[in-house]
Formats: sequence, C-alpha cells, structure tokens
Amino acid sequence: MRSTSATFNQLNLLYQEQKKHWALRLDLKLAQVNILMAIEPDQERISHAELITLTKLDASTLSRQLNTMAQEGLLTKVTGADPRQRVYALTPTAKTALSTLQQLQTALENHIQQNWSTDEQQLLKILLNRYYQSFNRPLK
Repeated sequence: MRSTSATFNQLNLLYQEQKKHWALRLDLKLAQVNILMAIEPDQERISHAELITLTKLDASTLSRQLNTMAQEGLLTKVTGADPRQRVYALTPTAKTALSTLQQLQTALENHIQQNWSTDEQQLLKILLNRYYQSFNRPLK
C-alpha cells in the first residue's frame, strides 16, 4: 500500500489531468480554471490579496493571469473600499464557466463515489478535513 502522501500526489496528478480536459472543453487555460475554482460561486468581488492566499501564486504571476483574464472578458476590475486595492468581479461569461466547472467537479465526485455508502462518503470527508487541518499545523 502506498503512503498517504504518495497517494495524494497521484490523486493530484489525476485531478490536474481532469482539469486540463475541463479547460479544453471550456476553451480556457488551466491557470484560468484554477483561479476560477478558487473563487466562491456567490462571491461578487474578490481582491488580489485574497486570490494570492487562495491560489498560492506569487503576486506577479497572479497579476499576469488576472490581466489576461480581464482582456479575455472573464474578469472586470472594480473599485474596492480602498482605491489602492485591486478588486475583481466575475463577468457573466466567467460565472457560466465557474458554474460548469462546479457541475463537472460534482459529476466527477459522484462518479468516483457511486458505489460508496453514505457512511463511507462522510468518513472520507471527515478524514480528509482532519488531514488537511493537521497538514497546516507548523512542523516542529
């Protein structure tokens, strides 16, 4: 049996491949899919700083990606509470793409877990959340 980290690594590779297929299907770049999927569907506005935290991208890489997304009609720059702050809003095109991505992700999860009991699905969620919380604890 593989170690937990090896299994997560393999799952991540498979998931990245799946997202590449979704990107092609939606005529988006993988980076755009990753950014869209980091945004909550009901979130009207999101700041550059929030996106840095959510995507784990450095500021300059994220800026480049966001500018490209704005040029391609996926985002608009809007005024934030602080005029110095960079804030973005999803366009209707991006909202449609995000909705489709969420549907595709749900379909994938349903497909993977189609033969699992409700208890098994719940246990997986609990253990993954626990692992995530533990992973975020600082190493000593």
